[in-house]
Amino acid sequence: MRIAIIGLGYVGLALLLETSKVNYRIVGYDISKKRIQDLRELKDSREEFSQKELSSLKDVELTSSTIALKGTDLFIVTVPTPITKDKETDLSFVNSAVDLISPYISKKSIIVFESTVYPGCTIDHCGKRLENNSGLKLNEDFAVGFSPERVVPGKNNKKMTDVVKLVSASSEWALHIISEFYKSIIPAGIHICESIEIAEASKLLENIQRDVNIALINEVSNLLGVMDIPTLQVIKAASTKWNFARYEPGLVGGHCIAVDPYYLIEVGEKYLVPLELCKTAREVNDNVKKRVFSKLNEIDGNILCLGVTFKENCSDIRESMALDIIQDLKGSKKQVHFFDPYTHHLNTIRFEDIQKQKWDCVCIFVKHNAFASLDIDFIKSLIADNGLFVDLKGIFDQKELKNLRYWSI
Repeated sequence: MRIAIIGLGYVGLALLLETSKVNYRIVGYDISKKRIQDLRELKDSREEFSQKELSSLKDVELTSSTIALKGTDLFIVTVPTPITKDKETDLSFVNSAVDLISPYISKKSIIVFESTVYPGCTIDHCGKRLENNSGLKLNEDFAVGFSPERVVPGKNNKKMTDVVKLVSASSEWALHIISEFYKSIIPAGIHICESIEIAEASKLLENIQRDVNIALINEVSNLLGVMDIPTLQVIKAASTKWNFARYEPGLVGGHCIAVDPYYLIEVGEKYLVPLELCKTAREVNDNVKKRVFSKLNEIDGNILCLGVTFKENCSDIRESMALDIIQDLKGSKKQVHFFDPYTHHLNTIRFEDIQKQKWDCVCIFVKHNAFASLDIDFIKSLIADNGLFVDLKGIFDQKELKNLRYWSI
């Protein structure tokens, strides 16, 4: 079976690496020629995978040429599905991928989408677009499937192969082929969904439930802060009950939690079922950014920000609220610098240089291991007299912060 993976970002590359370990004929396609050249040289600009991990790509056909897609049996689309500035679904990358592969699908071709979409999108939108482009008929000539990505960017204990894979398809014969493929690369196994729409909705629900729970904690944390009650100590106490779901306050960014709710909200509006709780959760979590900006904007002096990725121990800056806040501070003519061990190409200051001056405010945005291991005395050495320390991730216990101006959400 010849397999083509379309899009070699965080999801596509992880999938390509696992697929390359099995005896398949594989094509890895990305529109970026630089990305392809880097991977041919066993380099990952996002620093998710080491050169040793990338060594299995030596026998993989990596290309930016669509001609290489000819003769493909199974296409797997792993492109981004962001939102627009108006918080509306953006299927432009999916549409481009569909248009790109349409000339190369034939009878018995299968196109699987791993990109997060709204319920009904795979068949009603992608399937029809494939039909219109190719002149072939869905389920008569070709089939589509949906198997949502569950990749967690960053250095963590959960790899793609450790997470059960949801599988769905528009026909029985395609479901069998898709299932056997994912079984061969995912030791954690698969879960077959009874319909593509179930798989599409489940992916959205996974992230929406996290968004709603984090919003609850953010809202309560706001009140506790006004009452001078330490939120993390409250969470620690509540966590002693066996059925308490532990979430912590913070900025909610990234390509999933901060984006996926809008895909379902838009569908709800179409069916006249307003998802008010989802909307409120988004508003609450977005307002955290405003609260942090407002506090940092009070600083009359220089500000050092530590961490700009959307989550710890990864290089992903998509929907990064930290970067948004920094840009807003610069727009307010604030003296602001930032350092992140995962974004060398973006940093405005080197780590070894941050001790060369005193800072009126030091703000830790992201709980990278490199920051979590810092000593409180080191932090204090950075801060000017009467300066402010902002620990948005609660890295330090409040007992350690005595005699230090401190703020957190």
